[in-house]
Amino acid sequence: THWEDYRSTIQSVAVEEGVESIGRYSLSKIGELERVSILSSVAAISSNPFTKCHKLAGITIQRSNPRYAPEGGVLFNKEKTLILSCPQTMSGDYSVPEGVEKIGEGAFSGCIGLTSVTLTSSVIRIGVSAFENFPNLGSIALPSELEVIGS
Repeated sequence: THWEDYRSTIQSVAVEEGVESIGRYSLSKIGELERVSILSSVAAISSNPFTKCHKLAGITIQRSNPRYAPEGGVLFNKEKTLILSCPQTMSGDYSVPEGVEKIGEGAFSGCIGLTSVTLTSSVIRIGVSAFENFPNLGSIALPSELEVIGS
């Protein structure tokens, strides 16, 4: 049996102690995935590894993790200067917290329920495909301080 055989039925993933990194797309396209919990040993998470997980409601991180922290289901770096992943079940309006400097690659990709995202003046970088597959986005105001917008 292969990983692909289970991908369509998995509802929860626990990244156990000892795992040090979560690679790009490693947990993507898991159609029934609702919950992800990550323990303290994870020191590297590539750009949004949870793309196309349309039922994912949020990510929990062990408090002792030195690099990452969730807030309202959204995955941030510990300093909360980088948004790595927004759960695709989020809907309505989302305001990026003050102090966030970068929206990571694919961070809001596939968030079909969101209708607007408000960026604060602290945002200076938007990663590649940060708002890809975002069909209901009505508008987004780009701050004048913005320096880089990825493709």
